[in-house]
Amino acid sequence: MGSLKAAPILLLLFLATVSAQTTPTFNITTLLDGFPDFSILNQLLTSTKVADEINARQSLTILAVTNGVLSAFQGSNPNTDLSDVLRYHVLLQFFGLDELKNLDMVNATSVTTLLQTTGRLPGNEGELNIYNLPAAVLFGSTVAGSTSGNATLVTNITRVDYEISIIQIDRVLIPPSFGIVQPTTPPPAPPTPVAPASEPATPASEPALASEPTTPASEPAPPSMAPTKPPTKPTPPTKAPASDAAPGSESAPGSGAVVVKGGVVAFFASLLAVLFM
Repeated sequence: MGSLKAAPILLLLFLATVSAQTTPTFNITTLLDGFPDFSILNQLLTSTKVADEINARQSLTILAVTNGVLSAFQGSNPNTDLSDVLRYHVLLQFFGLDELKNLDMVNATSVTTLLQTTGRLPGNEGELNIYNLPAAVLFGSTVAGSTSGNATLVTNITRVDYEISIIQIDRVLIPPSFGIVQPTTPPPAPPTPVAPASEPATPASEPALASEPTTPASEPAPPSMAPTKPPTKPTPPTKAPASDAAPGSESAPGSGAVVVKGGVVAFFASLLAVLFM
């Protein structure tokens, strides 16, 4: 009798345990809140209610793209409903970096996406192939001959072990039948240091105008000519002193006059002598 009463209690405990095990321990929007580079993805997951579908599941892998990639994609497809595109980026299996690197390197690994569960796509178009190559890990369509292109694994963003893994890829994946175009130009990349280095080249060459000061440097030559003229002006005064010294020699003409007078006297004396002879 006591065992019969205990049975319902044990059943409730069992159900509570199972419920606790199946209740997700993560919230996708909360996880992405810590990564500003993925804020547009976070907003789209919330506005399309895809975040609620993710939070209701377990063992998932989210293929995330940055704001720049999503902005370029939206610019090329402004009127596109992105709900199913987002679902195409939710793998219904947990893959961390280690798990991806341990996948078969010969054959592709097919994984179901959240989009496949909607039943809106033909065949297995809602699945993705994972290619574990020596140089990279790629994600692409399972449809033979698809031209939608592959995305390359970039890095791990965050994870809750065996519950959810969020990894970064380099482009938006598109189901082949959607007819959505990829951006015609890649998302804007960070400016390279080469372009800014070339711009200062012109200003750097402009200092060649510094040669202009060479003309002013030669201009000081005229001032040097001015000082040379004053020394030549004193030359006339040098003659004046010479003439000033002449008075000192005026005694010479006096002595000459005496000589002349003596000669005249001698002449007249000799003349008188001749007359009286």
